Amino acid sequence: MAAQTIVRTSMNLPEESLNTLKELSRQTGTSMVEVVRRAVATEKFLRDTAAEGSKILIKDKGSDIMRELLIR
Repeated sequence: MAAQTIVRTSMNLPEESLNTLKELSRQTGTSMVEVVRRAVATEKFLRDTAAEGSKILIKDKGSDIMRELLIR
């Protein structure tokens, strides 16, 4: 894979979103930047999958109930 150029950026987030970002960073043991990178990659995957016409399903723990995740 070719090296990627890293571009410094800044974001304005509501305090609640920043707190969530910090908590996810603690939970995953990664930097807040890595949490954002993963979130962007996940969003792209979900949107690309939905655009292909595939359904994204979530199976409830301990049951056979499936819910469809709708991407808008």
